[in-house]
Amino acid sequence: MAKPTVFVVYYSTYGHVKTVAHKIVEGLKSTDLVNVELRQFPETLPQEVLTKMHAAPKDTSVPEITLADMESADAFMFGFPTRFGNAPAQVKTFFDSTGGLWFNKALVGKMAA
Repeated sequence: MAKPTVFVVYYSTYGHVKTVAHKIVEGLKSTDLVNVELRQFPETLPQEVLTKMHAAPKDTSVPEITLADMESADAFMFGFPTRFGNAPAQVKTFFDSTGGLWFNKALVGKMAA
């Protein structure tokens, strides 16, 4: 039986959540029970705004999550900061783009945390 594929997907403005995501990937890989892919949510803020916020540079070695990734994964682990209990706009924007996957039931049976 093939090992399931888990996508660890994060959004991190200052690098803290990125650090946690990398540790989760490290832990999952150490079990040899699953295939692991690391992805990040697409950035929606202009670079000028990120610079003024003193945001950490984007890690270009980590691909952005795509709708095709969502279809191919068996499970997901999402990590992102919250502000007053809300997800960042970058995360909301991506999840809003998955309407077609929902309509086609492409995410049915996939685990998420």
